[in-house]
Amino acid sequence: MESNYTIAIKTDGTLWAWGFNIVGNLGLGDTANRSSPVQVGALTTWASTACGSNHTLAIKTDGTLWAWGQNNEGQLGLGNTTDRSSPVQVGALTTWYSTAAKSTQNSAISATVTPPEYTQYTGIWTLPQVNAAVEAGTWPA
Repeated sequence: MESNYTIAIKTDGTLWAWGFNIVGNLGLGDTANRSSPVQVGALTTWASTACGSNHTLAIKTDGTLWAWGQNNEGQLGLGNTTDRSSPVQVGALTTWYSTAAKSTQNSAISATVTPPEYTQYTGIWTLPQVNAAVEAGTWPA
């Protein structure tokens, strides 16, 4: 399945979105399509992003993981299946290092970084695993 939208981060750390927005995957708080880039919020702390079919994952410079868009299979990792049209923080961890998204399958890597010596990876999680941990009460709040 294709993603018919784009999410980009400018060098100043701002997040921008445009394209198809049927379930709020642009993160702008609505479902209106956009034909040109629109800034998502006013923050300047976005570090990386990944787009699935109709959902988006992003990591901020503080190491927190954020998700929005379609959530019919729990792909946002929020412990439910409610679609979100604005960014929502996934858990409370501040050690997210990288994320990837495809269709409804996602993964994210949590890491402890001690520059410049090494990176200690503390876990590779699929967001359905995060959902299960949230539901079981074992995921950091």
